[in-house]
Amino acid sequence: MRILAFADTHGELDFSHLEEFAEQADLIVCAGDISFFGGDLEETFFALEDFAKKIKKPVLFIPGNHEQGEDIPESEHIINIDQDTYHHDDVVVVGFGGGGFRKNDKAVEAFFSEVAPKHQDKKQVWLFHGPPHNLKVDEIPGVGPTGCESKRKMIDTHKPVLVVAAHIHEQWGTVHKHDDIVIVNPGPFGRLLDI
Repeated sequence: MRILAFADTHGELDFSHLEEFAEQADLIVCAGDISFFGGDLEETFFALEDFAKKIKKPVLFIPGNHEQGEDIPESEHIINIDQDTYHHDDVVVVGFGGGGFRKNDKAVEAFFSEVAPKHQDKKQVWLFHGPPHNLKVDEIPGVGPTGCESKRKMIDTHKPVLVVAAHIHEQWGTVHKHDDIVIVNPGPFGRLLDI
């Protein structure tokens, strides 16, 4: 199965640069921050919806910190999986949006402790906006790892096959392997991933 992942498009209204990847993908996921602090959320959301219609595939979406607290529009083409799951064949995509520089998050631990064991028979793909701690995708040059230790704890405990995380622009395009888990920050230009 192939997954197209992208994030941090921040006000982009033209998603045509992702079309070639999208044609090759079975699933498309967006890890948030399609807007600038929510002010242009409706316009950017509907541009993303137009992209989903054009490629004739739904886009799984979680809000980023720029959409946190905003009303996410309803759409049959954009499926909001924030603190929810989406099933496709033998894969379950688990989403948890928002966040950014939160070191510990008891809500993350409670959610994944409940949801992950229910889907042990499937390949799990986890979709975050804020990254997990110390897995390359959270490093800021001169600062070091900035990610969430609760997310890292859940990854080490439940072992998803793929983790998509965003937020740290300095790590756009980074792919890191941790044990047998692929961790990726796809950035706005997207990454096509095989699982």
